[in-house]
Amino acid sequence: MPCEVYWIEASVILGVDCCGPVTAGDMKQVMRQGVTAVAQQPTHFLIDLTQATDVPIDFVGMVAFSEWIYHPNARWFAYVNASDLLRSLVTVRHRNTCRFFKRREEALDFLRGSAQYKTDHH
Repeated sequence: MPCEVYWIEASVILGVDCCGPVTAGDMKQVMRQGVTAVAQQPTHFLIDLTQATDVPIDFVGMVAFSEWIYHPNARWFAYVNASDLLRSLVTVRHRNTCRFFKRREEALDFLRGSAQYKTDHH
């Protein structure tokens, strides 16, 4: 499967690892799993595109993408190694809830810090 969705930290940070060519159908499945997660609790997302060879950009305009990123329980979205085009399209859609990183470790540190802040100060 080109996209694997799994909990990095249970009920806090959901990871999405994409590998090889990714299709719009693959992204729809990721979005469905993301919506399922935020329907149950506040969730941060780490979307790692480091191993992806081709990522369709049309998913950014899908209704499912809006349902995912605008859900009240959707927190930060950390993208690792997104292309410049994808970065610009995603930035336009998100409401100041996305960050871009070159290294997975930096993205995970950011999300862990954000999750910790919410836990301590919520």
